[in-house]
Amino acid sequence: MSKKIFLALFALAALAFSAEVENILFDDVTVMLERDIQEATRRQAIIAHNIANAEVEGFKPIRFADELKEIEKKPGGVSADAVAVEDEMVKMAKNRMRHQTYLKLYTMKTAALKTVLNQGK
Repeated sequence: MSKKIFLALFALAALAFSAEVENILFDDVTVMLERDIQEATRRQAIIAHNIANAEVEGFKPIRFADELKEIEKKPGGVSADAVAVEDEMVKMAKNRMRHQTYLKLYTMKTAALKTVLNQGK
């Protein structure tokens, strides 16, 4: 077998192996957890922005689609343009717990993968 054919076959085998490893490392659950961690981080920054500017005259808070749906369901003149610091703090606490949960799941998943890669050692 010529050297060029051997190198081509070796390259194809390495590419197939790397694709399999990539599928194991970046499966749907891992990708979803990473996306959810990023989303929770983004939400935390936006909620903090809303709280920081609550006292600014004319400030309109940034709202998420799920928040707007919740506001529409509430009876009696609740405005999406008003910032209730207490409500924002509750959202921040819930979001922090969600972020910590996603991060813990991601850590557990990567730890299990690390154990497998280290052959149980």
